[in-house]
Amino acid sequence: MSVLVILWLLVCARHDLRNREVPDWLTLPAVGLALVWRIVYPDGWQPWALAGVSILLTLAGALPGGDMKGLVA
Repeated sequence: MSVLVILWLLVCARHDLRNREVPDWLTLPAVGLALVWRIVYPDGWQPWALAGVSILLTLAGALPGGDMKGLVA
């Protein structure tokens, strides 16, 4: 599982370096899978808190959208 996450992050980083943007088609499925994973395998409140803080920082303009999508996933 860790290898898949690292590969996904490398692909996201490549897109970000080339285009200065991480496409939604690359990140939104990962966010959906992460949500399903957390519902099936709950692991405390920390992942939910990190996702919430990431979303709030993005809404406040302190965190770029691509970074937020990666952190939430």
